[in-house]
Amino acid sequence: MGLLLIAIIIVMNLVMGWAVRFGPVAGSLAAIGTLLIGTVFCFRFIYRHLAQYDYKLIGEELILERALGRANHVVYTIHLEQVKALDAFNEFENASKIKRLHRFVLNGDPKKWYVISFEDEGDVKNLVFEPDEKFLSGLKSSLSKAV
Repeated sequence: MGLLLIAIIIVMNLVMGWAVRFGPVAGSLAAIGTLLIGTVFCFRFIYRHLAQYDYKLIGEELILERALGRANHVVYTIHLEQVKALDAFNEFENASKIKRLHRFVLNGDPKKWYVISFEDEGDVKNLVFEPDEKFLSGLKSSLSKAV
């Protein structure tokens, strides 16, 4: 992370040095632009590489949380009665149609991903997540009891 910040500062200084040749206003605009772009890049990096997802099965609810540092944020709470299907990602027929917002995985290996389809407010949603084998077997057992 430190190297990323240093790289952003170096790029920012290079762009400002180049833009100052066109006047102080251009230098100021370049500084503001590179600062904004650097900030967006850092936030995207943090959320994609430093966050982790936790999955919990409590009673009749599946809870998906995003953990970033010490803060956990509940992203989805799914009642098991709402679940329509649980499939391996490779076997899911509409895998290419799942929006990025609905992926709760960090690993780039789709062989370990699963898709849970559930009904939410009259709409069927598909979430991609990456449970370990123990959690997956517990979830399948709970789903068979809920049906």
